Amino acid sequence: PMQTERVRETKRQLGDIATKQRKLFPQAKIAFKGTKLTINGENVTPAVYPPDRAAMICLDPTEREYLQKIQFITSSKEYILGSSFIARSCSVNSISDVQTAYKAVHLDPETLAATHTNVGYILPDGNSGYCDDGDYGMGRTITAAMKEQGVKGKAVYITRQFGGNKIGFRCFQAATQLTKAACTDEGLHVLVTYIGSAG
Repeated sequence: PMQTERVRETKRQLGDIATKQRKLFPQAKIAFKGTKLTINGENVTPAVYPPDRAAMICLDPTEREYLQKIQFITSSKEYILGSSFIARSCSVNSISDVQTAYKAVHLDPETLAATHTNVGYILPDGNSGYCDDGDYGMGRTITAAMKEQGVKGKAVYITRQFGGNKIGFRCFQAATQLTKAACTDEGLHVLVTYIGSAG
């Protein structure tokens, strides 16, 4: 099931990239089929993926120690009809930073066991992206909320544990609220955390 979600996520992101590139560069040679996208002969792939949960359990101690040093701003946990949401934000300068912090978030056992952990990010140069982690539309919602706040150089990770009830658009409302809280330190209780460390 996890592999299927990743394939779907890849197709969605590549489809978004292809659509945007066709609008910006009508003369470009764009080929999009399945999980392969080429633009003028160059392969294009989404930049950010959820970490492999099984690999996180067997993480190398040196890497774990490094990930534990990443500082996050963490929101309070919000509940909607049994589903829980929590947001964490951190500073990022590159796609590599976004991916590394994605792993760090999963040091938290609850996050590791959660249904989805979505991410939206905007780099200092204004380039942005997202990953829905099988929770369609959530990553884009996070990035949109960050843009509304004029935020750059941050990534926001929202972990959602499904509570058994479908909540529709309210999940997007929660994502927007929590993203703003994690980015601005306003509106909700937030604290600085180092995930998975004793301190």
